[in-house]
Amino acid sequence: MDKRKRRQGLRAAVPWIVPVLVIVFWHISTTTGIVAGNILPPPLEVVRAFIHLLENGELARNVGISTQRAVLGFLIGGSIGFLLGLINGVWFKAEHLLDTTIQMIRNIPHLALIPIVILWFGIGEQTKLLLVSLGVFFPIYLNTFHGIRSLDPKLVEMGIFMSFCLERCRPFWSVSASRLALCGLRLLWRKP
Repeated sequence: MDKRKRRQGLRAAVPWIVPVLVIVFWHISTTTGIVAGNILPPPLEVVRAFIHLLENGELARNVGISTQRAVLGFLIGGSIGFLLGLINGVWFKAEHLLDTTIQMIRNIPHLALIPIVILWFGIGEQTKLLLVSLGVFFPIYLNTFHGIRSLDPKLVEMGIFMSFCLERCRPFWSVSASRLALCGLRLLWRKP
């Protein structure tokens, strides 16, 4: 039993080796002057600044603002991505009209878009919301589009054969297509 506990303890400690070594190297390099303190402050100064920001409430306020931007950008980008994915997934003419442009914009790296967006909108809330919305839009759009396109044709045929109206077909569509749309949401929350 002792061997097992030791093994589990060792297994739990191994992932911490590299971060601890980085902090030790960071401390040694800043205190000995290898790295200037104005370029990389020592770890203790970082901890003191963190505590100061925590005590005066500035950190909580800034985290609240960032959370608000993230949620609003998620709602805007997710709504537009879901709507366009739904439209392009259902109507081939809409896909033919819109998908090429969306795919061209999707292939532009987001880092390359930042200077252009700043030139157009400045450095304000709109810019930040637009960039967050763009980051959310594409995964939601792609997963919704492919979720609808990967519907089992037999379900659609069954709906047509049984002369279901659109309202009665909705449960088949939503259950079958929602799994990929929800996959896009899951990917976004795990995205670093």
